[in-house]
Amino acid sequence: MKIPKSIDLNKEQLGVWFGRITRAYAARKPHHDRWIEINEYLNGRYFGDHADHDRVAASWHLVMLRQMVSSLYHHDPRMNFRGTTRRGQLQALVAEQVMSYTRNRIGASFEERACIKSGLAYGQGILKYGWQSEFGEELPWSDERIKKSRGRMMHDDAPASEDSKLPPAPMTEHDTRFQMGMPWIKHIPTQDFIIDPEARTIKDARWFAHRFHRPWAQAVNDERWDEEARDNLSPTGQSRYWMNDSTEERQWYENLEAVDSSLCTFYEIFDRTTQRIIVLSDSTTHALSVRPYPFFGKSGPYVVYQPLPADDSPWGMSWLDTFTPQATALNKLRTHMMEHFERLGVPKGFYMGSIINEKTMQRFAESRTGEFVRVDMPPNGNVKNAFSVIDPVPLNADAWRLSDLFKNDMQEVSGITENALGGGKGVNTATEASIIQQQVSQRQGDMRNGVDDLIGESTRKIMTIQRQFWTGQQIMPIVGPSGEVWDFPVDDTLINGEYDVDIETGSTERVDRNVRLKQGIELLQMLTQMQPALMQQGKIVDLADMTKRILAESEFVKNPDRVVYDIPPEQMQQMAMAQQGQQPQGQGQPQQRNIQNVQRPAAVNNMGQVHGTRESDVRGRQLSEAAAR
Repeated sequence: MKIPKSIDLNKEQLGVWFGRITRAYAARKPHHDRWIEINEYLNGRYFGDHADHDRVAASWHLVMLRQMVSSLYHHDPRMNFRGTTRRGQLQALVAEQVMSYTRNRIGASFEERACIKSGLAYGQGILKYGWQSEFGEELPWSDERIKKSRGRMMHDDAPASEDSKLPPAPMTEHDTRFQMGMPWIKHIPTQDFIIDPEARTIKDARWFAHRFHRPWAQAVNDERWDEEARDNLSPTGQSRYWMNDSTEERQWYENLEAVDSSLCTFYEIFDRTTQRIIVLSDSTTHALSVRPYPFFGKSGPYVVYQPLPADDSPWGMSWLDTFTPQATALNKLRTHMMEHFERLGVPKGFYMGSIINEKTMQRFAESRTGEFVRVDMPPNGNVKNAFSVIDPVPLNADAWRLSDLFKNDMQEVSGITENALGGGKGVNTATEASIIQQQVSQRQGDMRNGVDDLIGESTRKIMTIQRQFWTGQQIMPIVGPSGEVWDFPVDDTLINGEYDVDIETGSTERVDRNVRLKQGIELLQMLTQMQPALMQQGKIVDLADMTKRILAESEFVKNPDRVVYDIPPEQMQQMAMAQQGQQPQGQGQPQQRNIQNVQRPAAVNNMGQVHGTRESDVRGRQLSEAAAR
């Protein structure tokens, strides 16, 4: 579908949108201030502007966040497609295979994990979706009018400046996450997301906005944006590492380094009411782009994950903030304990300078081998008065009890126990550990359901874009060159069925490789037992292929084809004749073994005793022989 370049907005309409953005900033300011504090906690800075060298701080927020994220989403989840239509039922398995390939190709697991981390830390994680390019649906070619990529825009009829030597870039995007002919998924930082301030929940918001920064030299070259708006576009800031002040002597666009470090701030607005995308900038009085949004209807390009939604605000509550008071109290308490130890917890004393000189006292304080320091006693003095040692003051036991109290409160509020952190304090048996783990799983169950919903919605977004753009040309290399492994031919509408996506419960948890290997062996044994019954119904299981797949999961076999291989035809013939009792040609009678003279090895029990040598066994055997006679 051809998307119009621009549908301009008048000044009054632009003023309304800038007013909405201003109100949105004011509405989220309390949340934004809290996000800054949480970010400081994640970096271990619990004491603000105080010096770090005399403070003891453990980053409890980072420890708890890493543990919870790994519990909710450890690796790429396993998903099942259920067709809601007849075509969807036939093609569900193919859609699963295509989606598994696509998710690995576009890095969906990495972006979803970052979204979950932001949701737990700041109250909401945002995922954004699109097709093949970041700032539009078309390919980001540079404007042919632009002759130089630095300096002010140089048109065909404008003379090029002497210092404009950089070659023009053919494309205006550089992020490797956006690939030609592929959908994309991207995690948006919470600080760069803006919501309709009049909304009470995320679902009834009229519009969303994504704030992003872009180099000025790329923005003015992007042919997808309005030409007049780009002509009037000016930088709204410089790189934080730009330290050259030479622009005072001349205009900024005449300085190559100033142009290269110039940045612009843009707002990409999705209007649910009109289902349009509007791109604005503070530095121009024209909209850079106003185009209809072709993909997801009213749901728009975003999926918002909120583990703890608020009742009266579209911004969710931070999970980390629920135990911030306990974490801060723990760090303050540990700091006070350290200060007490440094001041009163080590032996200290004083000495009389008129009796002992400083060097002698220093030798005494540093002596660790039991040596005596010679002291010259004055004629009218007592050596006991020469110096005195003050005993250390022990730490109050209440400090330890308070420390355990705050830590227990933090674990109860967060739902992550000592056992989940790997400590195992107070756990004496495996049964206790199992009970604690069950309780932790129950408390995390609701949050895990929210993650499953997020992954399911994310998968449906990706599938929606694929159904719109993909044909059999992209699908055939994934499912096979001709689709003969399926019950229907490959065509252009292969994934156009209607599906419902279910995330397998627990599939995001870590599964050990040895566990998967044991599960595969058990499955192979079950199929082997079912083979006769299946053959009676005209069915057969390829046990050799199953064996190769299981061997591929092990650490001992790198190439299963070298372990499980085809038997040569002549050897197969000999084996078939041997099973039928026939003598293979060219061979004599096989030598018969005299099994009567072969002595069986004596069985040994788990105590190292040979079976039948104990006195009770010998006596029992004698009684049996007598009864037989």
